[in-house]
Amino acid sequence: MADIDLSSETKDTTFDGTGVAIGADSQGAASPSVWDWSVIWTFYKTLSNTWSGKQTFTGGAEFSEAPTITGSGAIYSAGSADVAVADGGTGSSTAAAARTALGVEIGADVQAYSAVLDATTASFETADQSKLDAIEASATADQTGAQIKSAYEAESDTNAFDDAAVTKLSGIEVAADVTDATNVAAAGALMDSEVSSLSGVKTLTVPDSTTVSSFAKTLLDDADAAAARLTLGVGSGTGDMVASTYDAAGVSEQLAGLTSAQTLTNKTLTSPIIASITNSGTLTLPTSTDTLVGRGTTDTLTNKTLTSPSINSPAFGADSVDAITEIAAAIKSGVDATVITGTAGTSNNLAKWNADGDLVESSLADTALAKNYIINPGMRISQENGTTSGTASGYYPVDQFLVSHGHDGTLTTAQVAERSAVSGSPHRIRTTVTTADASLSAAQYAIWMTYIEGNALQDILWGTAFAQDIIVRFGFSGPAGTYAVAVFNNAYDRTYIREFTVAGGEANTDTIQTVVIPGDTSGTWETGTSVGLRIYVGFAIGSDYHGTADTWQAGSYFGTSSTTNGIGTISEVFELFDFGVYADPDSTGVAPTFVLPNYDDDLAACQRYYQSLSSSLAVLAATNFDYPSWTFRTMRTTPTGVFNFNGGTGSTFNISNNTFYQVTAHSELSGFAVKFNARM
Repeated sequence: MADIDLSSETKDTTFDGTGVAIGADSQGAASPSVWDWSVIWTFYKTLSNTWSGKQTFTGGAEFSEAPTITGSGAIYSAGSADVAVADGGTGSSTAAAARTALGVEIGADVQAYSAVLDATTASFETADQSKLDAIEASATADQTGAQIKSAYEAESDTNAFDDAAVTKLSGIEVAADVTDATNVAAAGALMDSEVSSLSGVKTLTVPDSTTVSSFAKTLLDDADAAAARLTLGVGSGTGDMVASTYDAAGVSEQLAGLTSAQTLTNKTLTSPIIASITNSGTLTLPTSTDTLVGRGTTDTLTNKTLTSPSINSPAFGADSVDAITEIAAAIKSGVDATVITGTAGTSNNLAKWNADGDLVESSLADTALAKNYIINPGMRISQENGTTSGTASGYYPVDQFLVSHGHDGTLTTAQVAERSAVSGSPHRIRTTVTTADASLSAAQYAIWMTYIEGNALQDILWGTAFAQDIIVRFGFSGPAGTYAVAVFNNAYDRTYIREFTVAGGEANTDTIQTVVIPGDTSGTWETGTSVGLRIYVGFAIGSDYHGTADTWQAGSYFGTSSTTNGIGTISEVFELFDFGVYADPDSTGVAPTFVLPNYDDDLAACQRYYQSLSSSLAVLAATNFDYPSWTFRTMRTTPTGVFNFNGGTGSTFNISNNTFYQVTAHSELSGFAVKFNARM
């Protein structure tokens, strides 16, 4: 394809050689402006039509060999390949190939020239195309009446007034009146004026397909009840029944002979014999000496409800405890405690049962022994941690009680000062769920624990045929759910579990929980300085530790499959207070009243297992200094000690005859602290 002559080309003529001349081969605007070839033309004019070797011009253009420069201004290299589009050529030798290379293929890239379009000034837009697409083919606006009628009547539910409708109307007389006498009579009906009791007729209701018999007609025309009775043959018309008018079968249908259930309203029965009564209302008995109130005999009441009765001198039998327990079993509630009150006007209860039917208070029966085996039962002694909270398992918020747990959450436990309205102590343990664990794995749990030394439990005789019951009684506050109390021996091979429940109405309020543990006649139970009894209160127990409630079993279990996961919700709070364990040799099942021990005795008992002391007194170097004012408590076993000396390198701390402390200062010290741990 020939190269383009640049000296005189314009936008009109530049593409003539490619066959896409604007206005001739392709659609385009007329009278384009002339190409600006000033740069190329300036370059062209500087040439002297001679070329020698490689030439470089201002602006960076260079040629490696001499091009041919025609007189008309065309620049090309003779005999070389077609100039690529990227280099300003067409990359082709034919007009069709050049159009394709330049992206102006007619019919594909550009619109072929159309004289119609060239003469059109309006725009044909997409919206116009959409309108045309919506018009059906061969649409016409000159339909005939027959076509319109046919199309209309072919539609459903048009209510068209057609020939059939005209025929129906033609069959109706002019000024037709369906209520005139002639038409009503022709229909076999009656006019209102022909009926003497219009309202009676209108309210008359008879079953479908009812035929009035000839006999019924004779009854219907009776003037009054007496006439009706005569028609029916049941009396002389005076209102009295005439027995002679009944046959044998009729007599059997009198009231006395009826066997079906009857309802008597406002009836007086003279000397009736009543075998049994089914009563959903009120039955008023005669006020004779043979009524329930007036009977002087001993009667048995079965399934009777007594409303506000006055019971004088009830006889409970030889064993009043058994008798009261039987009453409790009959009247106990599933939710609230049941109470038998004493004499009117007094505040004491004769007996009180919890929701499980356990007798928890009684002035008619003995209770368990008053001795509480728990040390620090009011949880007011906290030598190690005071009121500081902790999150670790094995943390002692108060002396003799620790929290033990293993799970994916976080529990924060501390001693808090809060007095209970249902018990005595002003202190308690509080455990808060600060990070929840909604799904416990099999080996995860959260419990409170306490221990009783074997020496203290020698009198309950566990492990022998004379084993005594014990009662575990404690204050508890927490969310609604089912929780567990478990007891173990030192070897963890004897376990007893009792469940207790916090009902919805008791949630997060102080409750008193009482569980009875029957004495164990089997197993090995320590009676020395080792652990005699472990007691756990569990509020989240994984399946590895699920056992069976209410039975002695081998193994280490402290919950059941019913135990609620109390740590599954963040911010839940559990509290434990006023803990007691009591021997119950008579199996009364009743815990004595909780008593807070003397503080000094309480502290002394705690110091058998843990002692924490400190002094800010200075001790001179190489001096033995005694502290006789500190009475050293004999501990359960040789304790482990933690000593902190302010100075006094090499100083020692000795216990002399369990009566005083002695510090030997190897160099001057300004104080010290010591902690002894002999816990189980």
